Amino acid sequence: MNKYGIDNLKYINSGVLLLNLTQLRSRFPCFASDILGLIARHTFSYPDQDAINLYFQKDYENIKLLPERYNFLLSIDDRAYLEHEQYQGKILHYTDSKPWNMSFPANIYYWKYYACCFSTEEVFSRMEVLKPTEYAYLFNFLLRYPKIRRMVKRVYSIMEYGFWRTIFKKIAKNFL
Repeated sequence: MNKYGIDNLKYINSGVLLLNLTQLRSRFPCFASDILGLIARHTFSYPDQDAINLYFQKDYENIKLLPERYNFLLSIDDRAYLEHEQYQGKILHYTDSKPWNMSFPANIYYWKYYACCFSTEEVFSRMEVLKPTEYAYLFNFLLRYPKIRRMVKRVYSIMEYGFWRTIFKKIAKNFL
């Protein structure tokens, strides 16, 4: 931000954008090519985001910030581990930790909607192999759902890593 003279109080992230395309096209007819040109000419930390901020730094008064619920950043304050109800009514923005790389409760929603587009086999082939403790954490989180709790009542002992993975897959199939 300092390198390009962007005020850090005016810096926006590009995780969730709501654009008035009619106004954008009329005021900035070369917007897309201008942004791509900025990205090509500079080495940005966050290419699209930094280019958008640089592009609009002199036109900031036309940027309206959305309420946080439309861009709920999961990387701050351990939000990825909030209670299930605390995610309701929010657009989850996975910033540092992507849902396909790590295990935390907010990932359930990513995989739930991913599973709507692909087969169960495809979902599990894409899931990164989790550590045993992560399976245990997800398992405990999923126990909040009555249907899953009923399934788990049949399980008497959980001792080894392979068993955790098998149990998680069975539960996730029913959940997804």
